[in-house]
Amino acid sequence: MASNQDQQQVHCDKCDFTTGTAGALNQHQYRKHVGTRCGWPGCQEETVDEEAMRSHLRHTHAVVEVRDPNDANAVTYHCPWPECGKTFSRPHTAQQCLYRHNVEDPAMPVSEEIEERLDALNYSIMSREGRAQALLSEVEELVRRMD
Repeated sequence: MASNQDQQQVHCDKCDFTTGTAGALNQHQYRKHVGTRCGWPGCQEETVDEEAMRSHLRHTHAVVEVRDPNDANAVTYHCPWPECGKTFSRPHTAQQCLYRHNVEDPAMPVSEEIEERLDALNYSIMSREGRAQALLSEVEELVRRMD
């Protein structure tokens, strides 16, 4: 007899990654699958694989490190994507924001409110399955309002 965990497995359609939740799959796809065409406005770069695209994004459209002139230990990292404006305390998180922009359809902008809800949803799914369903409903409602 198959266990509940076996029945709930979701699979990435781009690689052999498998997980127990849709949120973890979504997070995997945003982190690992950045595509092979650069979505930066005006950039025509195409690469042979996604690792080469991640390298292109890291080096050509690099995360911006900003030091506080009043506190030598205070550093923030800014996503360089045009009109993003988001800041992070860790460079890796800013890099993930950049990767996410590269795979999103530029014709379908995601509002900051929806992005915050998706981040909260991913966190909830990873830590507490119960709250995740409520957050998913909120995100779906916000998306419906955009239509």
